Amino acid sequence: MELFEDISKLEEFKTLLEKTKRQKTCFVFGLYTQKLYIASLLAKTANKKLILIVPDEAEARKYKSFLDDYLKETYIYPPKDYNFRNIETVSHYNDNARIETLAKMKNREFNCVIIPAAALGILTVPPSEYKEIIIKSGEEISFDEIASKLSEMGYSHSETVEEPGQYCVRGGIIDVFSHGNELPYRIEFFGNEVDTIATFAIDTQRRAERLDSAKITQAKENSSNAAAKILNEIKDKKDKYSKEDSELLKNGILPCHDRYIPALFDAQNTIINYISQDDIVCFLDFKKCENALNSFEFRISEEIASLAESGIPFIGKNYFLKKELIFSEIKHPLIFETLPCSIEAFREDEIISFVIDPIDKTSPNKTVENIKEFLDDGYKVTVTAPDKESTEKIKATLNYNPNLFCMKANIPFGYIIKKLKTALFVYVNKEERDRRRKRHKYGEKINNIFDIQKGDYIVHEDFGIGLYDGVYKIENHGIVDDRIKIVYAGGDTLYIPCDQLDRISKYVGGGEGIKVRLNKMGGGEWKKTKSKVKAAVKDMANQLIELYGQRLRIRGHQFSEDTEWQKEFEEEFEFEETEDQLKCIQEIKADMQSPTPMDRLLCGDVGFGKTEVALRAVFKCVCDGKQAAILAPTTLLAFQHYNTAKRRFKNFPVNIEMLSRFKNASQQAEILKRMKNGGVDIIIGTHKLLQKNVNFKDLGLIIIDEEQRFGVAHKEHLKELAKNADVLTLSATPIPRTLNMSLSGIRDISVINEPPHDRLPVTTYVAEFDIGLVVDAIKKEVARGGQCFYLHNRVDTISKAAGIIKEMTGLRVGIAHGRMSKEEISDIWEDLLDHEIDVLVCTTIIEAGVDVPNCNTLIIEDADRLGLAQLHQIRGRVGRSSKRAYAYFLYRKGKILTEDAYKRLMTIREFTEFGAGLKIAMRDLEIRGAGNILGAEQSGHLAAVGYDMYMKLLGEAVREKRGIIKKETDCTVKLKINAYIPETYIRDINTRIEIYKEISSIDTDEDYSDIVDELIDRFGDPPPEIIALLDIAKCRSIGRKVGITSVVEKDLNLLIYTEEEPPLALISAISGYYTKRGELFFSPGDQCYFTLKTENPVPSLLNFMKLYRSEMEKRQKDADAETTEK
Repeated sequence: MELFEDISKLEEFKTLLEKTKRQKTCFVFGLYTQKLYIASLLAKTANKKLILIVPDEAEARKYKSFLDDYLKETYIYPPKDYNFRNIETVSHYNDNARIETLAKMKNREFNCVIIPAAALGILTVPPSEYKEIIIKSGEEISFDEIASKLSEMGYSHSETVEEPGQYCVRGGIIDVFSHGNELPYRIEFFGNEVDTIATFAIDTQRRAERLDSAKITQAKENSSNAAAKILNEIKDKKDKYSKEDSELLKNGILPCHDRYIPALFDAQNTIINYISQDDIVCFLDFKKCENALNSFEFRISEEIASLAESGIPFIGKNYFLKKELIFSEIKHPLIFETLPCSIEAFREDEIISFVIDPIDKTSPNKTVENIKEFLDDGYKVTVTAPDKESTEKIKATLNYNPNLFCMKANIPFGYIIKKLKTALFVYVNKEERDRRRKRHKYGEKINNIFDIQKGDYIVHEDFGIGLYDGVYKIENHGIVDDRIKIVYAGGDTLYIPCDQLDRISKYVGGGEGIKVRLNKMGGGEWKKTKSKVKAAVKDMANQLIELYGQRLRIRGHQFSEDTEWQKEFEEEFEFEETEDQLKCIQEIKADMQSPTPMDRLLCGDVGFGKTEVALRAVFKCVCDGKQAAILAPTTLLAFQHYNTAKRRFKNFPVNIEMLSRFKNASQQAEILKRMKNGGVDIIIGTHKLLQKNVNFKDLGLIIIDEEQRFGVAHKEHLKELAKNADVLTLSATPIPRTLNMSLSGIRDISVINEPPHDRLPVTTYVAEFDIGLVVDAIKKEVARGGQCFYLHNRVDTISKAAGIIKEMTGLRVGIAHGRMSKEEISDIWEDLLDHEIDVLVCTTIIEAGVDVPNCNTLIIEDADRLGLAQLHQIRGRVGRSSKRAYAYFLYRKGKILTEDAYKRLMTIREFTEFGAGLKIAMRDLEIRGAGNILGAEQSGHLAAVGYDMYMKLLGEAVREKRGIIKKETDCTVKLKINAYIPETYIRDINTRIEIYKEISSIDTDEDYSDIVDELIDRFGDPPPEIIALLDIAKCRSIGRKVGITSVVEKDLNLLIYTEEEPPLALISAISGYYTKRGELFFSPGDQCYFTLKTENPVPSLLNFMKLYRSEMEKRQKDADAETTEK
């Protein structure tokens, strides 16, 4: 049986199919959610392309997963965020998606395109001007010509290609990331012949799959001569345009692209020009689509008029295609509406009414019950499930009923056709879905040394903190190498060979406003500092390991395995869990089912779903008859958790209470009494839960949200409270991988690095305060049915600010701040959640965990006064649904920002992607310090030596305490040979430093081979200078492990110094490999060394190192065997 076979048998469908083939305009009524199925079934049956026009972008994304599965090759053409002011954002998600869709439509490489109505009027490049090139392996083509064409097509040059629209040229290789591709291309030339074409991975920059050809599509909607077009348009009106705009245009830079749209695009060119007459065009919910177009036109027209009044110049009037023209351009559409209504925009050829009832989604158990009822009533029932295991399970459960048809399909909702006595049910088995779901990786990549700039602080293991002053090419007696220049206190200068980059790192961790003190090159200051920090981290490691050991010795409650109720509770979660969430849930459950009390830290970025993970642990606790406590740092967050818990537990007999200043004295007393008697299962509260009069009957689990925000006294009381209970601490401060590894084995940490499905990054703007910008942003959000947070962080003037917003927008405005009474905050929050307020003017009271999915625009006044992590946390208050969210970080007009404030705002604008909290946490270490991660005392020690050095010392202390000792000595190699990376091989200085860092970190033979492969892959065959550099790095790595401290070339000899005198048998064995007289001899003494005579220093040294390592390994193996025998 085919999917939707019953729908295809309906006379109404047959009529609609026939009219569609004859290109008739049809009005289709009576359908709810099933209109999506009718439209896609039409396209599949008629073998035509489908164009779906929907009310908004959220609706488009909701439909896409089904259409991807059913029709394949489905794309969204998202609307444009018009920006008529000179404010910048680095988020180009929608621009990239539009250009990709245009490419697919031009080449007819799609089955379905979904267009939110507002995107229909966006002016764009016509199909005739849309450029693309196809490059084939083996063809003759000018290398320079390709590079020039890429620039013309809108590609921007970058030293490392990581995003669509970028290209890079180096040597005989061109890297380019074309829109619509999952991976970028690497095209290698031999002269003017295309030698090889392959894709490559973004994170490793290594080749993935070899290809025969590469199709490269246009990178931007506007043409490469856009600036010239605009200059030509405004040449007679120059007095109206700013001098700054004119200068930028002369240099080929677009100062504010959207203001000049009429000069760039013909007034009639939209995506409609890419639709073929043979395509099936469907309006789903026509009236909503029409309203969306009206709203779009009104908002853009109002914004242009408002800005024009304030003196901002605009050219022409055609910034979009008007609704009437859009409808006249679309020929013979199918108009879907649930209820019959008049539609003036089109003249129908046929009106068709369906009678198909929807079926709501239910839990798997409930679904099976409903299917049984329908089968008993004589219905033919089709059940779809995302996997074969589930379909087999359903068949077996329902005794292989002949009227039951099961199939694997990704269907969003079911339906009933009563006159055919057929029904379609959607079965979602979460366990199977989660097990099979494709893993999306959101890894971290932090290499602090790579983005170093002149003037940054740098740490050398032996000499301490200095200032980085660039990379210099040093020539000495004809030998050339690159050196990093570091300036220390008193002007002392050190030039570090680039093959020793493993000994230096960028200094991170001083904090805002703290002047980092440079060390002196001589003297023992740095040595003393390192010793002091080493002692401190040893103490910390000892304390942590001791606490960990104590906890292992305590016996707590061993929770039962999951019950049926637990499964039901988890099935009721309305969203799709991420794989990271599921992994963390399993780790927490395993802890709870162990007799040892849990003490686990759950880390995850803002909005990554920590609360749901915690609530599943709470439910497990309650199922065993134990009480659970959730501790929050603020009243508002406690209130938020309380509402979330009430909603999640509503179908289960669980008693939930809240203890905060939202409750009066008598209410609190009653709650405390019931807690003591066991009448409260889950208590949610602020620090009031830590009062001495709080007693539990049987506490099993404590959830602590943002532990670092509680004081020392509170934490001491927590320790008492949590003696035998399981403890789960939640933190939105992401833990860098290096710290996580350093703490492994002494602290249980679970990490959520993956964002929820269907979330979009927050589009972020940084700009000077402009009341017009504020009003436009608020009106734009409210026009699409949303709400706004407006952050004004001064209680004494917040009412005045709210009054201005109300007067300027005419909207419903509320106020929230920490000095309000419990009743006032409670009321205002209820109003916000009930959509009785359009704009909430508030302080940073919203920072901690507030979740209002309909609030999707955030405006912050004086954003430069807030910390970076704080800005990131507050930005996490928006973008918590499938709608696109916007954040505006504003600073006072004309204000000169401090260097730190400027860095913060640029960072918050730059890092908008998911998982950015980790990068922000690292950048925050640079700007603000490490208090949040390590506490005040340890952050002082980190500040003294820098993050990387601190992590190295902490790791050593933990390994030493746990008996894992890895003894290595440093090894320096000074040879009279050119060993460096030529600029002709790698031009970009930061990329050169990155490669130097990788080479200096070679530790194994595999590392060596891997880097050679990477160099060949990314840059072509390495020249002799790099081969020498690699071999020297390999010698150093072996030397470190076998106790060789240094190698010096003198005349035609290599002097190879050892840390201690080797055994005579080892000296004899090594000497046995060198048969020529005087080729190798050993000099004993305080400074013992081998002398190796050679004319080829690098290969001779590498050979010696390998022999020395081999002989040492043989002796170690013999010693181990002897020990085993004893």
